[in-house]
Amino acid sequence: MKNYFVKIVIMTVMTFMLTVQPRAQSGEKLYVYAKDGTTYSFVLDELQKITFSGENVNLYPVSGAVMALPIDAISVVTFKSKSTSLPVIKKASLKLFVDADKLSIESDMDITAVKLYNVQGKLLKSQSINSNSANISLSSYPAGAYIVQVFGGGVSVHKIIKK
Repeated sequence: MKNYFVKIVIMTVMTFMLTVQPRAQSGEKLYVYAKDGTTYSFVLDELQKITFSGENVNLYPVSGAVMALPIDAISVVTFKSKSTSLPVIKKASLKLFVDADKLSIESDMDITAVKLYNVQGKLLKSQSINSNSANISLSSYPAGAYIVQVFGGGVSVHKIIKK
């Protein structure tokens, strides 16, 4: 089971969660066009929020059940209005460098925390950051592969090699 978990973590390049709070004038609509030809239509003022996770677009109505649409099944998402106002969403640029006994992380957004795991999934180190760069000491860990989770505006998972 642990080996299966590690393969999933290693295969995950970037997982992030973004939330959009719709602000629309009455009657404005969101259209989701699926690859199978299905069209979904939503009145924006009847949606509480829309989230984009690693696998789904989740639509939360003001009342009723949440609708989850797989991202890989969607071809286009559009709005029927020029006046719909949604916040601009920016994907963070993230760079990781391993140099001898130090892991350096740089981002154009604030990093809130970093977690280091061995390939068996055991948490080795957890560090709060609250900056757009971080240096994590690897001196107490042997050479090998490690999994790094970087938090800040979402979560990204990376595999690193300490030589």
